[in-house]
Parts: sequence; C-alpha cells; structure tokens
Amino acid sequence: MILHTDYSIDSERIYAMGMSNGGFMTNRVACEMSDVIAAAAPVAGVLFESYSLETPHPLGWTKADDFVCAPENRIPILHTHNRMDNIVPFAGSSGVFEDDVSLFDDINLIDWWGAQTLKGMGFPSVRESIEKWRKLNHVKDSGKVVTTSNNNTVCTLYSEPVEGKDDDFAPVELCVINSKEAVGHCWPGQAGQAAFGQCLNEDVDNSYIWQFFTKHKRNGRKAKGKAGFGFGGEGEELKE
Repeated sequence: MILHTDYSIDSERIYAMGMSNGGFMTNRVACEMSDVIAAAAPVAGVLFESYSLETPHPLGWTKADDFVCAPENRIPILHTHNRMDNIVPFAGSSGVFEDDVSLFDDINLIDWWGAQTLKGMGFPSVRESIEKWRKLNHVKDSGKVVTTSNNNTVCTLYSEPVEGKDDDFAPVELCVINSKEAVGHCWPGQAGQAAFGQCLNEDVDNSYIWQFFTKHKRNGRKAKGKAGFGFGGEGEELKE
C-alpha cells in the first residue's frame, strides 16, 4: 500500500468501516481483503453476493457481476442497523416500489432519491447477512445478548466456535436500534435530524466501534487490552 511508504502503519491493525453504500463496500472488503484487514464494521449495509437490478435503472446504473464471499481468513464483524431504516430496510428489499413512494413526509428530494435508488434493486435482510457471516466465521447461532443503557439498542454477539473450529473462528456482533421514534438511515450515535430521517444519540457510536476494533489483530490474534464484548464489563487483560 502507498500509505505504508509515507506513514508508520501497523499492518496487523487495519480496519474497514462504512455506512450505507460504504456498509455494502465494507462487507465486500471483508470478503475479498481478509489478508489485509483485521476487522470490519458495516453500518446500514448488508452482505449480498448477487442482486437484482431493473434495466434500465432510473439512475442509469448497470449491474455489477455477482461474486462469492469466500474470505481466506475469519474476519470479526460488527454490524449496526436501525430496525426502522427505510433506505436499506432491515428486512431486506425486493426492489419493488411504487413510482410515488414516500419514504419521508418532509424531505421530498430524499423521497425521490431513495425511491429511485432502491427501485429495481433487491438485497437480503440484515438477519440473512449476519447468518452468512456467522457461517463464514465458524461461530454458533447461540448469541450473547447485551442491551444498551437506554434500552433502544440490542447487541447480540456470536462468538462460540462450532465444533472443530476452535483455532479458526471470529466473532460476529449485530447491534439493532429498535426505537420507533427514529426511522433514520444514519451513523451510530448521530443525534437530531439527519438527511435520511430522525436519528438517536445511541450508545453504539464511534467509541463503541473503535472499542471493537482494538480487540482484534489480523489473522485472529487478540490485540492487547481488556477482554469482553458489549457494554459494561472489561474482563481480564489480554496477552499477546
């Protein structure tokens, strides 16, 4: 990487994160650059290997080639999503929308953009995306549930390896914002009215994502710091 020639970068601690299109990208990077990154945190963007796209698309988009997610290494994943997200729906999208769809009553431009962007583009649900990563990371479907202090967000951690994969697994964590007051398609911890709907100042914010990142080094090595996931407990000091 060019940055390595100009900056002192710890190649064992390179992370990927992004929201919306950036969330889709983060999932793809985790699939295809597992030899480079140590962990990934997609926000409001799912993993999908193939999708449908109406032709011609209202915005002139063309369909990219399908791909198969087959990372060389297990990649720790922290996915954050608003259950009421109307741009990248929690339950997924069939790509079928009416021409006069109204995503938000008070933002006409975003109404149009959101409708045209999603029109004819189907993608899987958040649960399907997490299930895919859980299987790729060789962890069981019995997750540890942790709730934020304001009870709006529930995080579920899948970190117990399946049989025979004790030395080849990585955790998957899903944080879901459940408040009915917020329908925002926005960054975790962002407060007030965002461009894509109302957001809440949640406990799952930049510091939470960073806390997740600092626990992991490339190729499954634990980073120095406090053990434990979720909110509250710090656990014991980790050793190299």
